[in-house]
Amino acid sequence: MLPGPSDPCNYLPDAPLIIAGQTRAEGNRSNRPRGFSQWALYLDVAGVRWFGRPGAGQLAGRGDLMLIEPGTPLAYDNVTATDPSESYWVIFQPPAYWSPLLHWPRWVPGMMRFHVADAGRLEEIRLTLATLITTCHSGHPLAKIRAMHELKGLLLRCQSWIPRVPGKGVAPCLEKALGLMAQKLSEPLTVRDLAATASLSPSRFNAVFKRAFGIGPMQYLARYRMHRACTLLLGSERLIKQIGAEVGYPEIARFSTRFRKTIGASPQAYRQANK
Repeated sequence: MLPGPSDPCNYLPDAPLIIAGQTRAEGNRSNRPRGFSQWALYLDVAGVRWFGRPGAGQLAGRGDLMLIEPGTPLAYDNVTATDPSESYWVIFQPPAYWSPLLHWPRWVPGMMRFHVADAGRLEEIRLTLATLITTCHSGHPLAKIRAMHELKGLLLRCQSWIPRVPGKGVAPCLEKALGLMAQKLSEPLTVRDLAATASLSPSRFNAVFKRAFGIGPMQYLARYRMHRACTLLLGSERLIKQIGAEVGYPEIARFSTRFRKTIGASPQAYRQANK
């Protein structure tokens, strides 16, 4: 266990510049209705957890790097007591000029998510956070400043890895559509369904979505489904056909074809290569 408190929800000194820690637990759960007063960064490296906000959560697991806005209601819980989770977390107050570093693909309202499918890149991020945690708790007079410098470097690298980096926050109408994607990932969704949630016509919704994310809504949804499939393949022992159905592909052949086209390997090969 790395130094630091086991749960950020139980350790929040007044207005810290940065605090960080690592959590390994069986039954690791928390509920924070008012969220954090600062930004939060989480990396899951083992296990599968329900992670999100009330009414808009999803399963998160190995390779999910999440950025949470201040004041976002937060709850998480292990899926089973026999499936222990392991995560790294950072609570931090960024200076104003960091704003361009804090725009990632939306996952659910108030939360952004970057799924790290590449095993080497995931290990690089994990080691960076482990170093940051050690720095934070080193007792050095400049520990907090050094830790913030390490975090800024990580956020800069993430910007080069994330496919879509918008210059501004996502409009509330699009957050509603993203919330629908998260809640009904296993169900067939159309542009018309998403546009209705955003209270826009399908053509207007397509244009607004593409301007915000750089790709169309159905392409975004397809990527989201494959990223979620990667998480479930590495973070659970579920059958491939079960995972396919959970991300919207009830026919295993269609799921395998789509997965191979997107990720470059079959679901089984991806699971074996990255476990």
